[in-house]
Amino acid sequence: MSLSMQRAARPSTTPSVAEFHARLDAVLPLVESRAAEAEAQGYLTDDVVAALRKAGIYTMLFPREVGGAELLPYDAMTVIERLAYTHASAGWCAIGNNMEGTTLAIYVEDEGIKKVFAKGADITIAGNGVPRGFARPVDGGYMIRGNWAYGSGIQHAEWVHSGCFVTDASGKDMVFGPNGQPKIVVTHHPRATIKLMGNWDVLGLRATGRELAPVVWTAPRWI
Repeated sequence: MSLSMQRAARPSTTPSVAEFHARLDAVLPLVESRAAEAEAQGYLTDDVVAALRKAGIYTMLFPREVGGAELLPYDAMTVIERLAYTHASAGWCAIGNNMEGTTLAIYVEDEGIKKVFAKGADITIAGNGVPRGFARPVDGGYMIRGNWAYGSGIQHAEWVHSGCFVTDASGKDMVFGPNGQPKIVVTHHPRATIKLMGNWDVLGLRATGRELAPVVWTAPRWI
C-alpha cells in the first residue's frame, strides 16, 4: 500500500452493510422512476448518479485509506443485487465504479493518490483495461493514444482508465518482456482527455452508456 494512502485521513467509523441497505432503500424509488428515461437516452440520469454517489454506493469497496467503506465483496454484492433488480444498468455502473476505483486506489502511485483522492473517496471512474492503445514513456508517466470500447458509466466519469501496450520512447515499437509477451500498463487520466463517439447501440443494458473512447497522446499520467 502506498505511503500517501497510509497517511491519508481515515474515517473514524465506516458504514456497515446494514447502513448501505438503509441508504439504498431511500434511493430506489428514484432509480426506478428514472429507469425508462435512462434506457432511452443511453446512460443514467444525472439525479440518479448524484443520489447513488451521495449514498456511497459507488465507493463501497474503496479502501478505508482513501475514505472508502471497504465492505467485504459479498456484503457489497447484496447491495448491488437489490439495485440491479430495480434497474440493471444502475447496478452494473455502480459495481463497475467500485471495481475500477478500488483497483486505482490499490495500484496507483503516490502522485496519483494525492491528485485523484484529494477530496476523498467520492470519485467516478470508467474505462477499459484491455490494451487497445499505446503508452509512450515520458518524464512523469506516459503519453497514450488509441481507441477503447466498453467504458460503462463513461458519461459521468471524472477519471478514465485505459489499458495500453508500452512502446519505446519513439512511440513506434512495442516493448516486449523476456518471455516474449508485450509489456502492458493500465493508465489513469482525466475525462477531459477522451472523446466519446456516441456509438452505443445495444439490445440490453442500454443505460450503461458504454461507448468507444479514443485518446490521442494525452499528457503524462500515472500507472
